[in-house]
Amino acid sequence: MNQETKQSLADFVPAPIEGWRVRLDPMKETDSEDLLKISQDERIWRFMARGSLTSVQDAREFIQQALSGQERGTDVPYVIRLKSDGSVIGSTRYLLIDPVNNSVEVGWLFIDPCQHRRYYVQEVCYLQIAHAFDVLGADRVWFKTDNRNVAAKKAMDSMGLKREGVLRKHLRVKDGYIRDSSIHSYISDEWSECGPRFREKVLERVNQDAQ
Repeated sequence: MNQETKQSLADFVPAPIEGWRVRLDPMKETDSEDLLKISQDERIWRFMARGSLTSVQDAREFIQQALSGQERGTDVPYVIRLKSDGSVIGSTRYLLIDPVNNSVEVGWLFIDPCQHRRYYVQEVCYLQIAHAFDVLGADRVWFKTDNRNVAAKKAMDSMGLKREGVLRKHLRVKDGYIRDSSIHSYISDEWSECGPRFREKVLERVNQDAQ
């Protein structure tokens, strides 16, 4: 992974984030067809606020919504590419960027279900958390998920994120359902100890994948 120039949440300039197997590229409108190809599986969207992407136009509108947040300075969306062949396998973003409180959320993360067994989600999460703390100087990086999403909560536990609690009746999602949201986070005080352990877990998966 490349050394990156120090920034802050207040002057966040979107740029690629290099991993071992994947690269996070700032999202562009031209990514619509690639996202559509891997985003029609309803399993991706089961706990999301919307349903699957249904057309190139739908994918384009999804991207435009993400980029409008970038223009406001609240979001930075990415597509997730395999470094081996450049193919898009998912998407993620920073959102609720809060320079005043030096906090940022990671969300809207999804990977093509065909790729789940290769543990790319863990690599992507590590890259975003490490970038937020080590490059952007964040004090808090957090995630939220539908409290019904047991798999996501277990995955965040395995990454060392702390469960902060549950926001009850927090967000209206598909079909009018108002979900409870489980909140998970790292704070900067923990990262120097927990970050290397998380990195080692990711590298174990990377090495297994290479065998």
